[in-house]
Amino acid sequence: MFKIGEFSKLGLISIKTLRLYDEMDLLKPAHIDSQTSYRYYTPEQLVRLNQILALKQLGFTLAEVKTMLDDNISTDEMRGMLRLRRSQIEKEIEQELNRLKWVEAKLDFIERGGKIPDSSVVVKAVDGFQALTIREPAPEMSNWGPLIQETHEILENHNIRDVSTCLALFHGAEYDNEMVDWELAFGLDRPPDHDIDLGNGRFLSPRSVPAVETMASLVHHGSYATLSQGYSTIGHWIRQNDYEIVGPAREVYLKIGLQHGDRHDNVTEIQFPITKT
Repeated sequence: MFKIGEFSKLGLISIKTLRLYDEMDLLKPAHIDSQTSYRYYTPEQLVRLNQILALKQLGFTLAEVKTMLDDNISTDEMRGMLRLRRSQIEKEIEQELNRLKWVEAKLDFIERGGKIPDSSVVVKAVDGFQALTIREPAPEMSNWGPLIQETHEILENHNIRDVSTCLALFHGAEYDNEMVDWELAFGLDRPPDHDIDLGNGRFLSPRSVPAVETMASLVHHGSYATLSQGYSTIGHWIRQNDYEIVGPAREVYLKIGLQHGDRHDNVTEIQFPITKT
């Protein structure tokens, strides 16, 4: 058996915490010396200790942990909960990495005085086209890549491979960071005349994306996290040249790394319908 100090080192937990677990009948010593009051633990008790620590990491209170362990939670149940927590942590890490990219992009833009090298705004007419679209408001834009990939795969499963363009339209009178009202559109040379079922009550529906006679356009090279730089540039240009925005913004995905996350070799065309003020 191990003395409490030795067990503390093996379990990577403080003696104070072990004494608390003893008081709560959560993890009692295997033996207490009647003369010295030294606490002793067995190697087998490391299993229960790790179960306690794992359940705490999942967010359960010590009282809940005690109830669960006393009810003899199975190894499979424990494994399932830990895998779920691992998935949650991975998502949190991904969100924080995206937030870091956004901060770095903002900092870089400020340090360069708000200017983007090798970028220019052009004004052009954009033709209308037939497309399959899905308008799917979302609390954030993090689902744009998975949704594009998912719909591409479903289109291929329906033998629809003549996608000429992929773009997003952003509806609404303002940007709402709590609910992004966006529509994903796949331009097709021969669109079907029926909906494509995506499951869970979601559909790709055929419709005409209208032409725009006067469109301000800027092609942005780089990670999606740096796209705000392009928006700032085109915004300054619109104001300086006495235009106003008269329709939903568009993002045309000319090159997008769906399989490798937010890649730095992405190419995105930012478009705003405009008219002279």
